[in-house]
Amino acid sequence: QASAQLSEIDELRSWRSIAEETMAKQGNELATLRSAVAKKTLLESTIEKLAKEVAIKESEVSYVLDDLSGKEKSIASLQVELHDAVSRRDQLLQEVHDLNDWKESARQNINNLQSE
Repeated sequence: QASAQLSEIDELRSWRSIAEETMAKQGNELATLRSAVAKKTLLESTIEKLAKEVAIKESEVSYVLDDLSGKEKSIASLQVELHDAVSRRDQLLQEVHDLNDWKESARQNINNLQSE
């Protein structure tokens, strides 16, 4: 009977050892899982911060593009004004040239009349 009890005690000790090993493994797995959850939470937080930064940068880029668009429109308007001014200058130069021709013709007519 004592040997049966010793055998039973050995078997219980073996089961206890198996149970302790299983608990240790589960504890390690739980620690690994908790670490993974913490990393996931940190990554989600980082992603959130990056998403906010991206939104801010997109807004800044949009503002700059709008500003450039306004400047391009202003440049186009100035180019039209410049073209008009150059056309007006060319017209005035032609008028001056025509007046010089008329003046020279009038001078020749006066000289012809005086010499007659």
